[in-house]
Amino acid sequence: MDWWALITQGLPFVLLGYLVGSIPTSYTIVRVKTGYDLSKLGTGNLGARNLGRLLGVRWFIITMTIDFAKGLIPTLLALQYGLDGVHYFTGFAAVLGHNFSVYIGFRGGRGMATAAGALAILSPVTLTFCLLVGLITLLFEKRVVLVNIVMTLTILPFFLFSAWLKYSWATALRRPWLSFVLASGEENYLCFAFGLLVATTILGAHMRDITIRRRGLEEKMVQDMEKAREEYRARLAAKRRKL
Repeated sequence: MDWWALITQGLPFVLLGYLVGSIPTSYTIVRVKTGYDLSKLGTGNLGARNLGRLLGVRWFIITMTIDFAKGLIPTLLALQYGLDGVHYFTGFAAVLGHNFSVYIGFRGGRGMATAAGALAILSPVTLTFCLLVGLITLLFEKRVVLVNIVMTLTILPFFLFSAWLKYSWATALRRPWLSFVLASGEENYLCFAFGLLVATTILGAHMRDITIRRRGLEEKMVQDMEKAREEYRARLAAKRRKL
C-alpha cells in the first residue's frame, strides 16, 4: 500500500466525508420546525435522541436515517472510486464531522448512527455483532447511554474479529491466524485505527451525558424539554385554529 498516495489522493474523499458528516440534521430540523436551538434543550446534544424528546418518534426515525446515510454514502463513494484503504479514513471523517460540525461551531451529536452507516460498508459483520450486543444489553439495562457505551466498546474487537473471519476464509483455512497476519497486515492496521478512533470519538461524546447523571441534572433537563415540547404543541394548536 502506498501510504503517501493514500494520504494525498484520498484527501478529497476524507474531506467529503467530514463535510457530509457535518450536516447538522437534528439542529436544522428543530430550528426549521420550532425555531428552537436544540443545543439549549434537554441534554444539549445535537443528535437524534435529543430531537426525539421534542418532536417524537417519527422525526427521531427520519433523523436517524439521515445520520446513517451521512456515514454510508461518503464511505461507499470512497470504496468505489478511491484508493484501497481510503474508505476507512472517510468513514471516520464522517463520524468526526457529525460530532464536531464545521457548520455550527464544531458542536454535534454522539455519532452512533453515522458510525453505523460507515460500518454498513466497512464491515457489515461488525455492525451486526454490535447491534446484537446492544439488543441483549437493552434487555438488562434501559439507560440508552450505557447501552451505547457497551456497543461502542465492542466496535474494535468485533472489527478485528470480522477481519480475521474475512481473511481466514479467503486464504488457507488450515492456518487462519497465520493467513490473517500475513495476508492482511496492512488492512489490519486500518481496521485497528478506524475502530480505535471511532470508539474514542463516540465515547468522548458520551462524557457529557455521564457528567449530567453524576451531577443529578438529568431530571431538570427532562423537565425543560417537556416544557419546550408543550410550548411547541401549543403553538401548533394555535396555528391550526387560525386555519
